[in-house]
Amino acid sequence: PSLLALLQNLEIVVGAGRFAAQAGPVVAGYRPGAAFLEMPHPSPVYVNTSPQIAAWIQTVLNEVSMSLAR
Repeated sequence: PSLLALLQNLEIVVGAGRFAAQAGPVVAGYRPGAAFLEMPHPSPVYVNTSPQIAAWIQTVLNEVSMSLAR
């Protein structure tokens, strides 16, 4: 919460991994206008378990990129 208080222009937060995804409600409470996206952790150990994992990560990061480019 103290970090979120400093980020007045925060638009998007990406929770990378299972534990980071749990921050969604905190972000929503302190920065209700910011989007919260979840994706798998980009660890090679996890990404290499399935091609779908890498595709999911790429999809989320593309969404972030397109949103910030507007």
